[in-house]
Amino acid sequence: MNTTSRKLDISTWAGYAVVTAVIVAAWSLRDENLIRAEVGLGYWLGIAGGSLMLLLLIYPLRKRLKALAWMGSVRFWFRTHMIFGILGPLLVLLHSNFTLGSLNGRVALFCTLIVAGSGIFGRYLYAKIHYGMYGHKATLESLQADMAADSNAGGLPVVALISQRLQPHEQAVLSRSRGILASVIGMMTAPLTVAHLRFRLKRDLKRLVDERLNGAPALRNHRQRLLASATGYLDRRLETYRKFAQLRGCERLFSLWHVVHFPLFLVMVAAAIVHVVAVHAY
Repeated sequence: MNTTSRKLDISTWAGYAVVTAVIVAAWSLRDENLIRAEVGLGYWLGIAGGSLMLLLLIYPLRKRLKALAWMGSVRFWFRTHMIFGILGPLLVLLHSNFTLGSLNGRVALFCTLIVAGSGIFGRYLYAKIHYGMYGHKATLESLQADMAADSNAGGLPVVALISQRLQPHEQAVLSRSRGILASVIGMMTAPLTVAHLRFRLKRDLKRLVDERLNGAPALRNHRQRLLASATGYLDRRLETYRKFAQLRGCERLFSLWHVVHFPLFLVMVAAAIVHVVAVHAY
């Protein structure tokens, strides 16, 4: 993770900490009735929160319509989208003072909280993919192609053995045709797969090293060094495979999340409109 992404990560967690502190403080004071949804501060918190939620539409519109370039960069509106996606639901929650109220109010509140939770989940998946996915893919492909620096570990064909065992697993996660379910299962089982492969391959590497040293007595004093070189290469391949398998699962989940999140947002907007109309009409 580079310096910029590290700073963004710190600021994100700091923001979540502030939001959590505000929610805890508001919850502890809820029985004081300092905020009432119908009047005063509570009313305007609802208006402000609903307005921020509507402004979330600007990001997908800006991303798809070049005619809106005058409004600012896509990057700016993406960050604004994430900030408003937290502040909007927070203000709506404060507006409700943690009470459910009428049926339409409950539906609007629950829809808002569901969309906010979905947004946080999507932001997590995006960050995982954006900061790690393609770097690990490049590393995995490089390790597969590298037959020089780490290859024969002193004349021992360890890379051939490792590649033979690992390539089917690596090619599976590198394949773009792999479905969502298979990728998610691969993400969840990657640590177990790695542990199993490491156990079997380290045992086979020891046997291979010992077989080769039996025919080369002069190299026997270098057994530990040769074995360390071989297992070091194995560990790098396995660790890169594990990270990429998990990121591939995140990528597939993110594609599914895209399909689900926007309809949830539209349901929330409809529920909020019904709630506002009901409040002012009756």
